[in-house]
Amino acid sequence: MKKYLLLFLFTMIAFNCQAQAAATPAQRVDRYLNKTVENGYSGSVIISLNGNILLNDGYGLADREKKIKFTSDTVFDIGSITKQFTAACILKLDSEGKLSVQNPISKFLDGVPADKKGLTIHHLLTHTAGLPGSLGGDEEMIGREDYLKLAFSSPLIHPPGTYDYSNVGFSLLAAIVEKASEQEYEHYLREKILKPAGMNQTGYVLPAWDKTRMAIGYEGGQRWGTTFEQSQYDKGVTWHLKGNGGIHSTTKDMHLWYVALSGESILNAAAKKKYFAPHVKVDGEEYYAYGWSVQQKQGKEKVISHNGGNGYFMATMAMIPEKRFDIIVSTNDAAKNTDVISTRIARILLENLEELEDAFLKTFTGTYTMSSGAAIPVTFNENDEAVLLLNHREAWFLFGGSEKEDPARTEHFDQKTRTLIQAILDGKTGEVASLSGLPQEEVAEGFGDFRARLEQHNGNCQTFHVVGSVSRRGRSFYLSPVQFDCAKKIVYRLIIWQGERIYDLRPLPDGNTKNFEHRKGSEFLSESNNRAIHFDQVEGTPVLKINLAGKDVIALKKATP
Repeated sequence: MKKYLLLFLFTMIAFNCQAQAAATPAQRVDRYLNKTVENGYSGSVIISLNGNILLNDGYGLADREKKIKFTSDTVFDIGSITKQFTAACILKLDSEGKLSVQNPISKFLDGVPADKKGLTIHHLLTHTAGLPGSLGGDEEMIGREDYLKLAFSSPLIHPPGTYDYSNVGFSLLAAIVEKASEQEYEHYLREKILKPAGMNQTGYVLPAWDKTRMAIGYEGGQRWGTTFEQSQYDKGVTWHLKGNGGIHSTTKDMHLWYVALSGESILNAAAKKKYFAPHVKVDGEEYYAYGWSVQQKQGKEKVISHNGGNGYFMATMAMIPEKRFDIIVSTNDAAKNTDVISTRIARILLENLEELEDAFLKTFTGTYTMSSGAAIPVTFNENDEAVLLLNHREAWFLFGGSEKEDPARTEHFDQKTRTLIQAILDGKTGEVASLSGLPQEEVAEGFGDFRARLEQHNGNCQTFHVVGSVSRRGRSFYLSPVQFDCAKKIVYRLIIWQGERIYDLRPLPDGNTKNFEHRKGSEFLSESNNRAIHFDQVEGTPVLKINLAGKDVIALKKATP
């Protein structure tokens, strides 16, 4: 299960627009969601506030070819939100006295090698075991015993104690659930967690779904299918997913989960205290609990959330306990970020957020030119974010980098990315495995037909170049966008490095874009790299400004022919 970095931060914004005030908050949310559909969103959304469901509806198409609409009953892949169900199973067993979160994993799993003897259940729950992120593709069938052998034979990527997101850890937790409960994982989950919560439409294979109700996943407009089909659930659930991702549900069922967590019908008060406790720091004001992200900005309410996705589906679930607020957003096209949509809805409902005026959007939408001649197309999306297209190296470093970039590290990842891409295109599995840090089996599964897939709709792709590598999260991650010059069109892919290992390789269907969130007036901010931009007019010409080291760098908007 691919993991998406969490970003669910609420900020205050004031903007006066009397035309918006007449609509109710629920109507404004519905209007916003219909705007997202115009920009490519399809999915389902449920929102409750103070015990009342404000909205529960589907938007766009769950199956584009058959013209089947999304509804509140559409079944979708919840991705890594699965982890909170595995954590709930562990805490249920803890409260039943069948295990303790402080137990070593060797108490329940055979064949634990010396380097992993010190790992505890708590380490797995908090992603602090030092285990790899994944060990194979979501579509690769692997049984429990083979998976455990693979996990135990894989070296730790660092000593235990440091947060490092790992799907492997949660699959080991699923194996512990089976050992401690003496039941198959999904059967225990269904009996102890899902059925008491009334969640009859949630699971891997046990719910009797009408397959026409299952959303079809898409990538770049191309039909992928359902996780149920692609991961061969009819043959059993692969342990590359079991416990860490791939559970299916509906927005109705996920709201029932929120209701259950609001009381003590599933987990008692002591268990919930462990469940939601901010056990380990992730970054900034974000902490990881047991299967949840916990954030609390100064002066703001606590936000408990998690997302999940696999490149085709994405979903976000978030709660603000102090406001009795919860939201679940799904999509069958992961190009639309459900974290962003969830945050936008929360701000509309809880902060009386108003939209940018049409006059502002019309004035500042367009292509800006830097003094070097580099062009920067700027648009504004349905979230009032300024979207900058940064396909030019200079523009990418200026707006996509940070003030703490290390030129030597930039060159290192530029060169490593070039070498990796060439090896992938040439089908050199061993070299790709060495460069990426992935097992050869996973390389063959994930990259074996990369060139064929790249050229299927784009024509022959002879050359490529790396736009440039920029850092994130204190240089623990590097982003390296790659431009492929293909016969029919130019296409982009993004490599994300975590340390020296590849973390993800994903398509950039709209090019190398960077989003800046509207804060106040003409100011927009990207929190991921702490870059602020401003829009202004100089002698009637719209300009884009960014301040670096106390100096403004200005790009001028081109006149419309």
